[in-house]
Formats: sequence, structure tokens, C-alpha cells
Amino acid sequence: MGTARQLLAIAWVAGSAAASAGEDPAALADSAGCGMCHHAEQAMLGPSWQAIAERYAGDEGAAGLLAQRVREGSQGVWGEAMMMPTPKEKLGDAELARVIDWILSR
Repeated sequence: MGTARQLLAIAWVAGSAAASAGEDPAALADSAGCGMCHHAEQAMLGPSWQAIAERYAGDEGAAGLLAQRVREGSQGVWGEAMMMPTPKEKLGDAELARVIDWILSR
């Protein structure tokens, strides 16, 4: 019986990972908690995705800079509000890259 449960757990984790890999960037951002402070078109506690895209349009180093700010957190870039760091456990590197690409392509 224990083996069946282990196999079921492995299948569930594998299915979750596959679903996560196919998730759209907006869903990935929401699952990481980004939507608590950011919205597609209007500023909340943090800037909107649209405002971020506009600020960094044409900046070839923007993706790396934004990834660093997401990982390390930041303060004073968009006002006084502090953005807490987002660890890899919440949003993996590949997922983060997809989210940032999505934001910058808006």
C-alpha cells in the first residue's frame, strides 16, 4: 500500500511540474505572489506591468536588472515601497525569465 501512495505522490508532483512548465507568465507571477503588489495596467503598491515595460523599453540590460531586483528585493526605484526578495523556491530561474520577458514585451 505504501508503494502505491508513493507512486501516486510522484505522479502528482510530476503532473504539477508539467502544469507549471506550461503555465502562462501571468499565472506564474500570480502564483509567486507578484500580483499582491503589481497589476497589469494600474499602479498598486508597486508599479504596473505596463509601467515597467515602458520604463525599460529598449534597455538591453533590463531583463538582468529586473531579475536581480526580484531575487534581491529593492527599494526606492519606484517610490518608497520596498519590494521583498523572491526566492527560487517561489519562482525558479526559468519561470522568472519567462515572467520578465512577458512584462518587457507588453
